[in-house]
Amino acid sequence: MLEIRTEVEPGLVEIAMRNLSESPAFRSSKQCRLLLKYIVEKSLAQQNDLLRERVIGAEVFGRAPDYDTGNDPIVRARVGEIRKRLAQYYQENRDSTVVTITVPSGSYRAIFTQEESPPSFGTVQDNAQEGTQNLLAVETPESKQQDVVVPHPQRSGREPQRPLVTLPRIALFSCLIVVLSLGSVVGFRHHQEERNSGLTKRFWAPFISSAKPPIIYIGANYFYRLSNDYLKRYRKTHNIEDTVPASPIVLTDSDVVSAKDLNWTHSYTGYGDVAATARIVSALTEFGSKYDLRYGDDITISDLHATPAILLGGYSNLWSIQLTQGFRYSLGHEGKIIDRDDKTKVWRVDSQNDYAIISRFDAKTAGFVLSIAGVGAAANQAAADFVGDPDRLGKFLRQAPNGWEDKNMQLVLHTTVLNHVPISVDVQALYFW
Repeated sequence: MLEIRTEVEPGLVEIAMRNLSESPAFRSSKQCRLLLKYIVEKSLAQQNDLLRERVIGAEVFGRAPDYDTGNDPIVRARVGEIRKRLAQYYQENRDSTVVTITVPSGSYRAIFTQEESPPSFGTVQDNAQEGTQNLLAVETPESKQQDVVVPHPQRSGREPQRPLVTLPRIALFSCLIVVLSLGSVVGFRHHQEERNSGLTKRFWAPFISSAKPPIIYIGANYFYRLSNDYLKRYRKTHNIEDTVPASPIVLTDSDVVSAKDLNWTHSYTGYGDVAATARIVSALTEFGSKYDLRYGDDITISDLHATPAILLGGYSNLWSIQLTQGFRYSLGHEGKIIDRDDKTKVWRVDSQNDYAIISRFDAKTAGFVLSIAGVGAAANQAAADFVGDPDRLGKFLRQAPNGWEDKNMQLVLHTTVLNHVPISVDVQALYFW
């Protein structure tokens, strides 16, 4: 049984941080690495006063000390992304992790836990005393200069015996094998990383090489707000003073809300769209590309003319739905993805599974378009991470047909969800034309 320890040596935390920084989950996002490093350092030093949202925004992201966190949720978005990347990393490296770093929801303080195996029973010397023959015995002063001899079973007792294998030679040979193996692995990984980066750059080429900066358009949801007159009547009937800050409106079956008391708006942006936007902005920034951020009604068809666009959001993004209308894979009613060419294929979301459609295509009448349409919020985040991660995207593109750069493409992406956080992704279907 494993023992869980919450008091962890800083040196082990440093090793865990180095492994995280070098992992695919964090290597592709400099901002996430810097933010996690800041959180871990301040948590180890127990400087909780420096782990407040406004302080983090100023120290890590260069915001003004008195900036409005309500209008600029960069810290909440990035910390949410870190939680997701940590969950993904530990899901993929569960058996090789000694120290686990987590940032619980509702806090910006890191928690460190360590798993320790129970002490082993018996030692080499104990086994030797029990009669176990141990060729690699513990070295003593008397045996320090002696070779370990493995006698041939058919040799005569009179025939001089020669040492066949010695410990120093074994150690030297083993070290040589390890060095050559590590060199091959590192060289192969470096080659793959370079290749993945090249493929990723070709994927993003229409957006980062355009004369005009790409438009990033975030979808918005329609929702209703209660009118001020209704709120005044509600406060009066429930004896709530006007000086009391806004409180939840709890409606019962006897409460009646007329149409004139409901004002609809098209300006609500969900967390999944915000997190996806942060990931796409990070990817474009790493390429040194500028961008034009839009949301709500702040976009027209003329804006998209000859300008590349990145459309984020599924049901919330009407432009994405309109421009991909008639494509093979599309969003269906009641939270599902359908295949127009194969009516038997349907991907439905549930509490543990979410899906997204990634479409990269030449809109002809507009510019080049990348659409990330998640059925749910988790899928939006996962799909944005997928196209922003050179390792994952590169691995997928290595299997793409020749000339894929000039083809339109669609893929259906599945993500496993844990506590509303995407922790793994896989490609369910793809189509080029």
